[in-house]
Amino acid sequence: MPDIRLRVAAILTGFELLSGVRVAVAKSFIELIGPERLRPVGEALARSVARSIPLISGSPGFVYTFDPVTTTFTRASQVTGQLYLETPDPIGRGQWNLNLSYERVDIDEIDGMPLHDLRDVRFPIVDPDTGMPFTVPLFRIGLITHVVAAGTTVGLGDRADVNLTVPILYSQLGVRIILRDFDTGTLFPYVATASRFGIGDLLLRARLRLYAGDDLHLAGGLVLRLPSGNADDLQGTGTVELGPMLYAATRSFAPASWLAVQGYLNAGTTLDGEDVEQSEGRWGVGVDGRITERATVGAAVLARHAFSRTVPAGFFDVERIDPRNERRLVAPLLGIHGRRADYYDVSVGARIDVWRNTVSAFANVIVPANEDGFRAEAIPLVGVEAAF
Repeated sequence: MPDIRLRVAAILTGFELLSGVRVAVAKSFIELIGPERLRPVGEALARSVARSIPLISGSPGFVYTFDPVTTTFTRASQVTGQLYLETPDPIGRGQWNLNLSYERVDIDEIDGMPLHDLRDVRFPIVDPDTGMPFTVPLFRIGLITHVVAAGTTVGLGDRADVNLTVPILYSQLGVRIILRDFDTGTLFPYVATASRFGIGDLLLRARLRLYAGDDLHLAGGLVLRLPSGNADDLQGTGTVELGPMLYAATRSFAPASWLAVQGYLNAGTTLDGEDVEQSEGRWGVGVDGRITERATVGAAVLARHAFSRTVPAGFFDVERIDPRNERRLVAPLLGIHGRRADYYDVSVGARIDVWRNTVSAFANVIVPANEDGFRAEAIPLVGVEAAF
């Protein structure tokens, strides 16, 4: 029986459970979640989690243009409300800004199922080596990531600017698994916790305004994501990503004396440098409502569309037995299919000019609009920005 227990534990955790509760010591988060043969799942999880951590846009809250009459730079518009959509207007020649933000990302669902309460008890899983059946009364994963991001945008001319964003991550992972020998009813618990502090993936973003008409502004963008984050600790994708983008904005119009409204559109792709099939399409639409010269609220719908499944079809399938008639069947472990995911989120936030068109404060929250993939229930964001 001890050999069977070890094999059953290894199937799901990769760690030996000799008896009672064991706290596992692992080199990485992925090792805490699964054994070597499930490493592709861990890598897919790392990519999914890293992409689920949103970083604010490189667009500044204040935009300046050069006035040849006064030979000075003047603010071209009121403070911008969007935090996750890029605007087509660069910051301005010789201008630059700094921003600092904090957000908390609590990944708590996969395909609508709570990560803190996954179970697999209906049809016992058959151990492939021994043929002995077991169930999983509890498979719990908790992953919370605190993100402090620092960014700067520098104007390269009247039509172009570049942005560098550096995220610093503190991640906390907790795993608790209970296995049950179906024949004897014996329970075998497993507990593991760990935390990691490190830099995330660096973002380098460039923007070039292509058109500036009375009713529409357009810009092209390029986003380079460098894999500086540790993918094994779920703090980075582990691959270089390149994203060509298009940014658009309508003119500002006033439906009421106290309100000015402006619309935005972003569209493009995120191309995976190692596996094109793991790339994503991205788009977002949003609207700003400027209620005063100093305060603007913004709302947006953000979307990501995976090009392919997280893992091949049938990857999670395991052999099972129906205890009522001993019929053999196949079903995915923990009910996870790893299908292709479409992510839809709603973003609502505001920016406020707190000091002389130079310093602004902002706050935002992102909530999921559907249940595909790994999701956080809500992602709050706060931060400040200074323009120079």
